[in-house]
Amino acid sequence: MKRIIYCINFLFILNLIFAFSSCSHAGNSGNDDEEDALIENFDPFAGTTWYGDLYKGEYDENLNQIYKKTGTGVLLCFGPASEKNNLMGQEFGYVETKNPIYFFFPKDYEAVKKSKDENAYQLLENQKLAYSVEKNENGYSACIGFLGEDFRLTISNSNANEGVIKWTSGLYVSYGYEDDKTTWYYNDTLPRTIYKQTE
Repeated sequence: MKRIIYCINFLFILNLIFAFSSCSHAGNSGNDDEEDALIENFDPFAGTTWYGDLYKGEYDENLNQIYKKTGTGVLLCFGPASEKNNLMGQEFGYVETKNPIYFFFPKDYEAVKKSKDENAYQLLENQKLAYSVEKNENGYSACIGFLGEDFRLTISNSNANEGVIKWTSGLYVSYGYEDDKTTWYYNDTLPRTIYKQTE
């Protein structure tokens, strides 16, 4: 009889050990899956506000367009993660432009030299644009645009308080004829550093 009780106790303890190890393993793999999902769908931009230099367009004495810095202000406000939408398996949020954003051409850019001008591409204020998040070797990028990506904000890591905006689409505009023709390629504009509002 004692032997039967001993065997039953042994089997009971063995069963408990097996059950505990199974639960523990299942719990760990569940956490791993959850962490993978969080990394895959992680959005460090949601709910953040970004500010940078503001400019005002003026004309110099030769009637060339110039841009003067007028201070700093809010440029981009990303909507909360709760208002994101899923479209064909990809998550999209929205971002609003609160002030005009200027993308400047390099001083030695051919179009600038031809026009003897200090030109920039201006993204107008009070626009609501879609964005998606891309994780790449440079960190995280918010790919922002109207009907696809026009420009992106890239940060080195999820806690970064500064990022770089760069126009990335191949949009362009041409004016003039033959030898005087000038073509502006927006993605030749310079990157700009902007900063996350932390207050």
